[in-house]
Amino acid sequence: MDLYFSALDELIQIVYQGSAKFVLMSRVDYTSWTVHLGLSGPEGRWWRGKWTDEDVRAIAGPKPTEDMLETFGGRLGNAIVTTDLMVGNWSPEKGAKINLTLGLSSKKPMTINLTELSPSDAAAFATKEFLSIAFEAQSRKCRLNPPTFGLPPPEPSPYPVKVSSSVSKKDKGEDGPSSECSVKPMPTSVAKASDTRHEIESLKVKRVISDQTLAKRPHASPSPEPKPVSTQPAKKSMPQPRTKGPAIPKKRPRKVKAMEFGSDNE
Repeated sequence: MDLYFSALDELIQIVYQGSAKFVLMSRVDYTSWTVHLGLSGPEGRWWRGKWTDEDVRAIAGPKPTEDMLETFGGRLGNAIVTTDLMVGNWSPEKGAKINLTLGLSSKKPMTINLTELSPSDAAAFATKEFLSIAFEAQSRKCRLNPPTFGLPPPEPSPYPVKVSSSVSKKDKGEDGPSSECSVKPMPTSVAKASDTRHEIESLKVKRVISDQTLAKRPHASPSPEPKPVSTQPAKKSMPQPRTKGPAIPKKRPRKVKAMEFGSDNE
């Protein structure tokens, strides 16, 4: 039965019937489809209904195909999900014969009879369900529900992460063996030096392209070399000394001899 009634497996739904509130649980195994209906409140009562292969064939016909049975199971599962159902003949009295009707909006609603469980059977079933919930909570660090605030992030591993990289024969032209490398963070100084080197190489490539473009033009001349800009402070200009002209010969003073005159007596 689990092959064509898989849509009914592990379904749970809340059913409101007047002032009463129920919880509906659906399970499918190899031989049957079982429904449990629990009444919420201090009494804690449970009812159970079951369909076997004979019950399904009595409804679907003696020789139904697998597609027909799968469609039939999907309709019943959709009725539970969309709450297209009701608790029929509901009565809180002990031993009341109630049922569960599925597919109220369809032309042929399906009805499954429910029988009330004894207190011991009801307690055993509830314990079994809580045990299943506990097993599922193991993956959430034993929490009943997933935490709304999120789980703490995992602690970083002290060992370097190994990344396996393989190069295909199509990319390399030969068989490229897989290699493993350790991923380590790049130092900041190395990253900055790499960025600066990349910028310098990019400027060189742009300059070569510009020179080639100008050379192809008929009257274009290559751009002049940029003069290097000196980073040293400019020196103050000192007054230049006057240049001396040709030497002027100095005149020697003449020697003046005293003139001698003869005496009047002579």
